[in-house]
Amino acid sequence: VEPAPSAYAIPPKQERATPRIDLDGRSFPSSIPRATPVADPIPDEEPFFDQTEEIEEEYEPAGPPVGKVVVQQTARTLAGGMQAARQTNKKLSEGFRTMMPRLLPGSDSEKPVSLPNWLMALIAVIIPLLVVTIASVVYFHFGPNMQYEGLLAEAEAARARAIGQPDPIAERIAWEDALIQLNKADDIRITDQSRALRQEAQNHLDTLLGIVRLSFQPAVSDLPRGAQITRMAATETELFMLDASEGQILRAFLTSTGYQFDETFICKPDSYGEHHVGELIELQTLPKANALGASVMGIDSSGNLLYCAANQVPQAVPLQPPSIPWREITAITLDADVLYVLDAPEVWVYSGQAGAFINHSTSFFSGQAPNDLINAIDLAVNGSDLYLLFADGHLATCVYSLLDTVPTRCTDPAQLSDPHPAAGGGDTFGQAHFSQILLTTPPDSAIFLLDADAQAVFRFSPRSLELQNQLHTLANNSENPFPSGSLTAMTANPSHVLFLAQGEQVYLALDVP
Repeated sequence: VEPAPSAYAIPPKQERATPRIDLDGRSFPSSIPRATPVADPIPDEEPFFDQTEEIEEEYEPAGPPVGKVVVQQTARTLAGGMQAARQTNKKLSEGFRTMMPRLLPGSDSEKPVSLPNWLMALIAVIIPLLVVTIASVVYFHFGPNMQYEGLLAEAEAARARAIGQPDPIAERIAWEDALIQLNKADDIRITDQSRALRQEAQNHLDTLLGIVRLSFQPAVSDLPRGAQITRMAATETELFMLDASEGQILRAFLTSTGYQFDETFICKPDSYGEHHVGELIELQTLPKANALGASVMGIDSSGNLLYCAANQVPQAVPLQPPSIPWREITAITLDADVLYVLDAPEVWVYSGQAGAFINHSTSFFSGQAPNDLINAIDLAVNGSDLYLLFADGHLATCVYSLLDTVPTRCTDPAQLSDPHPAAGGGDTFGQAHFSQILLTTPPDSAIFLLDADAQAVFRFSPRSLELQNQLHTLANNSENPFPSGSLTAMTANPSHVLFLAQGEQVYLALDVP
């Protein structure tokens, strides 16, 4: 028997090498199943764009105003402080509960102490009060300062927009924005920096809008307490004031130290001879050479004229009643010895002789009066031109016709214009409310319109009704004598002195354009 072959004599079978596949930098035997990698999709052909085409930049809105950012940061700081205070309160309470057992003798240090309800309530009240007190102190110490700095920064930003601005309207708006922010800042405090910026902004606005600043001073002292000056008229040396509270005319005369009130002057409602004069409602100065030797003439609601002068007894002369009974005399004016009486809805014309008006009247309109003439409150006349001011502040102009075949024609409303580019052109007087009209004396006649609420006088050319300038008091509050409130009367004398009244106070400004 042949011996079995040894296992060591059988040559080992050579194993066949398994090929390896390299995926993503790693080698795996091909015998291990694996997911087939997903092929990347073939992108569609992109449309061709001309790279030289101009790309429109998206508008990025401007950030919030500087003042708003400062306020928001302040609010976030305070809120963070309050949150930190709450967390501190919580930690103190927990620490208090933990430490109390360790401090009390004979107590278990591992067992939290149980505090009485009254002590817990006291802590709940005191801690929030401390938090609120601290937050209030921080706010009132730092808050207004930060708010002021923010408002001043807003004003400086508006100034930067205005400087070098080629568009006068945009420049005006920027300076107005600066003043708005300064007004808010001044409510907190006034500094030299804010004063200087305000002066700069106001000077630029005055130049842009044709505003002339006048220095007004008190004109007459010792007027009757409670007087209500609603009309005024002036000569070179005399000032006459209608006190509506008593229906009388007051007089002041010029001295070396200013105007002095004449306590002996008499021009008030009373019986004079055969005529009784009621409360006076209007007044006009008279030329020196007049038949009655008077300086001023007043009229009551019944058409009675009262002629008055210093150191003389007044003389009453009634006007001849018109063809239609008097309704409501509102205003009178004189032009070349012709008296015009506004008795809505008519204007009656009286031809005079040396200041005496004894003839019958004629109608200015001859039946062609404007429809809303009943709402007219004041008038002025320059030759054949009539100017009517209405209660709503608008102006109408009429040209008197000397021909019976051609009626008197009116433009209602008359178009006022502002030639200053910063105003925007055209009629820009929508915010003004005119309450009185005055035609100044030649040779440089102008129409003055009083904006009582704005404490200003607008000066217009009589023919074109184009604004020449605005007359305002000084912008500095410390130099402005007018209290807040509306003015009640205005007039000017031939020497270019402007008088403005507010209640019982009368002010004057010299060298008026």
